[in-house]
Amino acid sequence: MSVLEKPHLYCIYAEDIRNEASGQITIIGWFANGAIQFPPIGALTLQRFGVQCALELPSTMALESLKCDILLGEQVLQTIALPPEAIQGFMADRDHQLASDPHLRGFMVNVTLQLINFAVPRPGSLQVRATVNGEPILS
Repeated sequence: MSVLEKPHLYCIYAEDIRNEASGQITIIGWFANGAIQFPPIGALTLQRFGVQCALELPSTMALESLKCDILLGEQVLQTIALPPEAIQGFMADRDHQLASDPHLRGFMVNVTLQLINFAVPRPGSLQVRATVNGEPILS
């Protein structure tokens, strides 16, 4: 298996995402076509909206900062910056995985974004942009 050379971001958009006590993730109302395409009816408010982000990073990469933007075209609708404690936790998990498998291709950072009364001002496709150590990665 080849080593991962650059980060990759994969996202699942859904009506709701629950993190269960067992560690499992339950995805409810999955928008199966990837980015959501709204009909041309004007502004829309989603009572609940979730995005499950799976960010695959090279195993040698030091994660120093991570923020996620939810975009409608070029417009940023919401920005979520992860706190330093979360970054430290991801790095500790990576170190543990590398200790178990020194030939690890990459490591996964899973982030669940959950929004209440999420306003979408106009029709269009939603997308997530993760900014890792200052470098943008689009879903």
